[in-house]
Amino acid sequence: LPFWSPPQFLLALIPFSLLPYTLSWIAFCGLSLAAYAGATRRLLEPRAPLLPILAAPGAMSNFLIGPIGLVLAGLLSGALACLEKRPWLAGALF
Repeated sequence: LPFWSPPQFLLALIPFSLLPYTLSWIAFCGLSLAAYAGATRRLLEPRAPLLPILAAPGAMSNFLIGPIGLVLAGLLSGALACLEKRPWLAGALF
């Protein structure tokens, strides 16, 4: 598949390049899923159930084609959750 991410994204991938490929894929997918679930749960409400968030079709398809969508969804959800209380952090996440 073509690499559609910007070149700056490669800086975030440097720690994963030190691991074997399978372990790196599992670590990156796990961290991106955790960031997505945590930010989305905080955006919805603190006690939102995790299963519907994790079982979303878009979240599951990211493991097949590349998990950058989960990273972006986590960043955007986190930015929206911080927008009122910490606008400087929301701007950094945007």
